[in-house]
Amino acid sequence: MRRYTAYMSGERFLADKKSIAIHDLEHEKNDCLIDEIIRLGNELPFKRLEDAIENGYSKCSFCFGKNGNNFDKNYNSI
Repeated sequence: MRRYTAYMSGERFLADKKSIAIHDLEHEKNDCLIDEIIRLGNELPFKRLEDAIENGYSKCSFCFGKNGNNFDKNYNSI
């Protein structure tokens, strides 16, 4: 679920500055703890997944799945 609080302005992707993970808010799971990331002020919004990966963030295994790593065929970043 996209957020419109703190630094989030409806962007699809939210990076956790502490864990260096990028989350897909359209596929988030309870295990992602998105509200906790925002509450702690660790959120960083991204409009494009590619931009987050280029900035050193790794895909969350909960919202991208266990096989959703940074080398998948849809996102040839890194």
